[in-house]
Amino acid sequence: MLPIDRALLAIGEPSCGIETNTLTLDSRAIAPGTAFIAIKGHQLDASRFIDSALTSGASLVLVDSQCEYLPARENVLVIDGLANKLSLFASAFYNKPSAQFKLVGVTGTNGKSTVTSMIANLANAPKQKTGVIGTLGWGQTHDLTALANTTPSAIELQHLFSQMRDYELVAMEVSSHGLVQGRVDDSEFDIAVFTNLSRDHLDYHGTMHAYGEAKLTLLTEFSTKCNVVNFDDAQVKQWLVEKKIPNPVVFGENVPSDNSYPFVSFDNATYSKQGLKCLIRSSWGERQITLPLFGKFNLYNLTAALATLLNLAYDFDWLIDKIEQLDAVVGRMQAFSADNYPTCIIDYAHTPDALEQALVALSHHVGNNITCVFGCGGDRDKGKRPLMAQIAEKYAKRVVVTNDNPRTENADAIAADILTGFQSPEKAVVELDRFAAIKLAITSTSPDGIVLIAGKGHEDYQIIGTNTVHFSDSLAAQQILKGENA
Repeated sequence: MLPIDRALLAIGEPSCGIETNTLTLDSRAIAPGTAFIAIKGHQLDASRFIDSALTSGASLVLVDSQCEYLPARENVLVIDGLANKLSLFASAFYNKPSAQFKLVGVTGTNGKSTVTSMIANLANAPKQKTGVIGTLGWGQTHDLTALANTTPSAIELQHLFSQMRDYELVAMEVSSHGLVQGRVDDSEFDIAVFTNLSRDHLDYHGTMHAYGEAKLTLLTEFSTKCNVVNFDDAQVKQWLVEKKIPNPVVFGENVPSDNSYPFVSFDNATYSKQGLKCLIRSSWGERQITLPLFGKFNLYNLTAALATLLNLAYDFDWLIDKIEQLDAVVGRMQAFSADNYPTCIIDYAHTPDALEQALVALSHHVGNNITCVFGCGGDRDKGKRPLMAQIAEKYAKRVVVTNDNPRTENADAIAADILTGFQSPEKAVVELDRFAAIKLAITSTSPDGIVLIAGKGHEDYQIIGTNTVHFSDSLAAQQILKGENA
């Protein structure tokens, strides 16, 4: 049976017998043999691109009946409710590719990229490919291909799965948007991981309750073998009391051995310039470890990764032996240093909770001798701006407020919103040019201090107005540490 006929039958439509080798929602990606899928979105009706898709060589067009343009042609199929059937359709077209490997879904406000990378790197072995899908891209962790969204569209995701059939394990970030919009439906998750819940994306979800419920669906709607959850997170505690989480496995700090659930805990953590040390204690065994990374939250990330892999039958001692080989994920507490300069830490922290975690983590190493550089995105949740200012002022000795991605919002207005959160706004310096702000922070901090450059992490661009311009925090920091100008 042709893949397209298999997919059509899966959604209750008759077969068409047209040779098709791939699917796309993007009319610009059409090649001969492609099926173009046109749906009506919030801002764009893709049926307007049907003619150009056919001209470019599309073998078939599937169009949602809600679209405005429904041409009567043999190779144009009009399908009721197509927008809500994309995951099932694509999964059937590519022959259920996510069933070919172990699939781990990681959701939560913070830590998704690090946890997925840790899972893939710890599980990696000769002749055993492991990979990730998420904010940093897709593929093996040392060879990632960029993605436009943390969680790709339903069509793109199933196509990615089909290209990863020879992998042993894939760990993917699952965003709340992706869950609400059904992008991961019909993905066969073996294990779901919930890292934490704090304020983010309220411009989309409206309330924290709705945001949390969106995340919870990964734990309840996918028939996972178990759900690995943060025992110290307030939302998780509530869900456990309400028995909303099927088959929980918990991770956290000093988790009681008699807590009723299988567990992985980190105990007696100590901090040094070389990284972290602690005791890993679990239902599978216990050992002392050294982790060459900064921050207590990386111990949460590590125990989440260990709990996941232990429940996939990986050996406890084999995993522990690999911990010292772990590197920082790009843009996640990534350190750069040079003689006679402070250490620079690049981190993606762009929420109040993530910024507080980063600053608290670094304070264990240098007290409050920290300069914090941050901004807030334009056209996004304005409520978090003063909250991030309060946190920066509480934990950092010096604060430089700068541009993040102002988008179409006035950059001065964003900075003014941030400044309302400072008790002593005169202690904060506003420098909207991000390179100049980073340089100011580095040159005004003593060599025994730390500069935290927060908010953008791995990103290599800024969105100013409607333009995307190249900018990398890590490259900027390295240039300045070498004495170079922009």
